[in-house]
Order: sequence, then C-alpha cells, then structure tokens
Amino acid sequence: METVSTCTPLTITAMCVERYVAICMPLRHSAISTTSRTLTVILIIWIISSIKPFMDVFILVATVSQEYFLEPTFCYYEIMTPEQWHRTMRVKLKIELNLWSGFL
Repeated sequence: METVSTCTPLTITAMCVERYVAICMPLRHSAISTTSRTLTVILIIWIISSIKPFMDVFILVATVSQEYFLEPTFCYYEIMTPEQWHRTMRVKLKIELNLWSGFL
C-alpha cells in the first residue's frame, strides 16, 4: 500500500511535466515524449516507490524471530516495525524526503 501511496504523487508529477512539455513546446513534444521514455519513467517511479517498503520487509525479516510470523494478527503497516529504532528511522527518513521534495 505504501508503494502505491508514494507512486501516485510521482506519477501525477510526471504527467504534469509531460503536459507542460506538450503545451510549452508543441513542436518538440513528439521528440521528447516517446513511448520508451514514458515506460522508463514509469519503471523508475515504481522502483523509487518500492525502495522504502522493501527495506521495511527486509529489516523485519532480518530482526524478528520465526515465532513472530506464526502469531495471528491484524494486517496493518505498523506491525512491520516492532522495534523502536526502526520506527524512529522511518520518521526521520520521511521528514528528510519531504524536505528534499519541497526543494524541488
């Protein structure tokens, strides 16, 4: 779910850039916005959006015992961060990414 929630604003931004190019540079639009570039941008967006959730799953698998996976629980994202340091690092990373994206 986090991949999709991160992917959505990036996809909308890419669509806005494509429309900007179409409006401001109509004669060069067909040369700039090709199918291969579009697919490359979509792939890059999905890869960037998948990094954080993948790292969370990797840290979870590496740090918890096997009994943790056998316990019946409700499925929500915070269950994947049982360690306090992991939650703290997620918050710090989220703040840094928000600050970094604010400068763009």
